[in-house]
Amino acid sequence: MKRTMNNRVNMLTGFVTVFGLLGMSCASAPPAKPEAKPYEPHFKYPVEIAKTKADVTVALVSPQFEGQDGLLYSHTSKVDPTARSMVGAIGGSFNELLIAKGFNVAGPFTALADMTFPEKKGADFVFYPVFNMNVSMNIVDVKHGTETSILTGTSATTSCGVKVLASGDIALIVIEPLSGEKMWQKRIALETPPMSVEGITNPEVCGGQGITNEMKNDWSLQHEAIYASLMKNLDKYVTAEEFRVLKTQAGELREKKKY
Repeated sequence: MKRTMNNRVNMLTGFVTVFGLLGMSCASAPPAKPEAKPYEPHFKYPVEIAKTKADVTVALVSPQFEGQDGLLYSHTSKVDPTARSMVGAIGGSFNELLIAKGFNVAGPFTALADMTFPEKKGADFVFYPVFNMNVSMNIVDVKHGTETSILTGTSATTSCGVKVLASGDIALIVIEPLSGEKMWQKRIALETPPMSVEGITNPEVCGGQGITNEMKNDWSLQHEAIYASLMKNLDKYVTAEEFRVLKTQAGELREKKKY
C-alpha cells in the first residue's frame, strides 16, 4: 500500500513538474507579432501658385522607360498597383506644378510621335521624365536554427529580413519639339534609404514564397519616397526664368532650321 501511494505521489509530482514547465514556457515565450494594417500610399505634392505667367508653353509627355532597370520597372508598373499609381500620379503632378509656376501646359501625350505638327509647333518645349530605375524586394539575413519544445521535441527554425531598395535614376528631359534637339536635362539619382523588415519567422516568406502587410507597406513607403524626391527636384530645377532663356534659344534653333 505504501509503495502504491509513493508511485501515485511520484506520478502527481511528474505531472505538476511538466505542467509547471509548460506554464513557464508559455509565460516566457514572446507574444506573436500582430499583422500590420495595410498602408495606402499618397502621391500628392503641395504647390505654390506663382504671381506671374511664364509665357512658356510646355507639352507634357508621359513617363518613358530606358535601360535594363527601366524596362524591368516598366513591367512592374503595369502589374503592381502601387507602382502603377505612382507612375500615373507623376503626370498629373508635373502638370499641376508647371501650371502653378505660370507655364502654359498642353497634353499629356503618350509619346512625342503622338503629337501632330500643329501641336509641336504650338509648344515651346516637350517635357518628360525618363525612368532608368528599379525597385526591388530582397530576402536578407537568412538564419537557420533549432528550437526545443516539451510537446513536439526539436524542430528547425528559420528567420530572415526583407529589404526594399530603389536603385538607378530618373532624368528630366526637355526637347525642342520640331527639331527633336535636347535643350535641357537633369538626372536625379535615387538615394532614398532602404526600407527594412526584420525578425521574420514565416518560412514561406523567408523562402521567397510569401509576403506580409509589413512588406507591402514598406514597398508603398519606398515609392512615396521616390515620388517625393522626384517632385522636390522638379520644383527646384524648373524655373520660369531659366525656361524663358531656353525659349529664346529654341526660337533661334527654329529660325536656323526654317520651321
